[in-house]
Amino acid sequence: MVPKSDFVPHTYISFHVKGRGLTFPFFTIQRKNEKGGSWMQIIRKIPVKQVLTETSRELLIERFEKQSSQLDQECRQLAFEQKKLERKPGMSKQEVEKRFSKEISRRKEQMRWITGQLSQLSILPDHSELEIDEVEAILTVEEGDDWKTAVTEQQIIIKDGKVIRAR
Repeated sequence: MVPKSDFVPHTYISFHVKGRGLTFPFFTIQRKNEKGGSWMQIIRKIPVKQVLTETSRELLIERFEKQSSQLDQECRQLAFEQKKLERKPGMSKQEVEKRFSKEISRRKEQMRWITGQLSQLSILPDHSELEIDEVEAILTVEEGDDWKTAVTEQQIIIKDGKVIRAR
């Protein structure tokens, strides 16, 4: 823990830098280093990739099927709620249908995406890398650091639940 007196007073800022097709949300903490220069810590999103193995393939298939089943259940529930509201006096049938059909369509689109992912999963060879998640990491940047090096694509690679590389 850094003593409060070491921090340079400033306002917390949030901004986005676009580069290499990515958007980086930043949150900063700034203070002076031993040499009198400033440094800051920024929070950045890092992709987590999974090396595809037979075990991970089965787990991903199970996860996708569970998500698809959940979305299907939500579609049925929304259709039920829609019919219930359409029968209610004073409710505009068109407005209710418009609102619910938008939500149902969004879920059905997610189900189509999952179906595509399942078909791709059956085609991909073992040891392929799939992006499965994204985490936030704290990155320290000091005066004089090369910005391009500081924000180059970093990633975490996991295989069967174990981190095998953090690059």
